[in-house]
Amino acid sequence: MKLNLFLLGALLLLFMGLVKPQSLKLGLRFEPGILFSESNSKKQNIPVIFSGSANIIFEPIEWASFIIRPGITLIDEQYSGFEIGAFIKLKLSSAKFYFISGINNHSNKAVGHNSAGGYGKEMLFASVGIGYQLDLKSGIDICYYWTNDKEYGYTKLTDGLTYSRFVSRQVNGILKLGLNLTWDIL
Repeated sequence: MKLNLFLLGALLLLFMGLVKPQSLKLGLRFEPGILFSESNSKKQNIPVIFSGSANIIFEPIEWASFIIRPGITLIDEQYSGFEIGAFIKLKLSSAKFYFISGINNHSNKAVGHNSAGGYGKEMLFASVGIGYQLDLKSGIDICYYWTNDKEYGYTKLTDGLTYSRFVSRQVNGILKLGLNLTWDIL
């Protein structure tokens, strides 16, 4: 998984070297949202406590941008960790609206105690969304993230006397509202 992200980053750097950019931007991104989770056939909507990242935006042509996002997401003790993503942003017919899609690797941290815990593992998410460029420095978008590797934690169920079992917690998807602020470097 890390090799795939490394290769994607290397290809992006190679592409950046071959094509003269129209612009290179650095920025910050804040993403409030909701994690759609399921455990023991019960669905939960868990608010995102904090999700933030840096944006490195390379724009080789006017209507397309490539974005690298290193960041961190804190949702609860079972789903939290560092992230790195690679995205493409395509402007739609109006220069203000855009489509965004990409992959995001979440490195979930391992935690555990008697009644619950989180698995320490890498989870690769796909993402799709739509956004609006407010002005030259700020934009807003909404993105949905999903993965095939759904298990991220466990919960211990007990009847209080003798019987107990562990059930997995699964992520069904994450919906995030992205607030972007960027500055031109080139």
